[in-house]
Amino acid sequence: MKKLTALLLLFPVLASGEPQGWMKKADPNELYLLNYLGAACPHELDDLTSANRGVLTRSRIRTADVKEPKIGNENGIGLLVRLECYPTEISGSYIFYTSVEFISRTVETNGWDIPVRFLYGSDYITIGIETQPEIMDAVKRNVEDAITDYIEANFDLGGDDE
Repeated sequence: MKKLTALLLLFPVLASGEPQGWMKKADPNELYLLNYLGAACPHELDDLTSANRGVLTRSRIRTADVKEPKIGNENGIGLLVRLECYPTEISGSYIFYTSVEFISRTVETNGWDIPVRFLYGSDYITIGIETQPEIMDAVKRNVEDAITDYIEANFDLGGDDE
């Protein structure tokens, strides 16, 4: 029980990034969205995908079709959203880790994928002990933070405080 108490004092841990120059792209209205859900999570992959697409849609960003890459071109950037969960002794609670990372894909003209490369370390991270709904809220907050930085990097929103 002492270990669990110590963990509770450490969680939730939150980290977030800020707009970066490499986030800027020619067609900022479109991003790839890849979702990864750990086997022990109490969620469905479709629910995770739907929630994350909802964040993009509310931000007026289309989800690019990962299955229809633009041959021979830099395929733009996208988001990789990860969620890992581990059951606890507390009923309905899970230790969880969620991250959002910006990634890029390039496809050669012969149609073979060049592996996904990570553009930047994961600055959108939450670790905590929560129940199912709160975990999904944490995932959405991370996606919202990443999209906010992406929008600030790609669109002139005025409002510079300098």
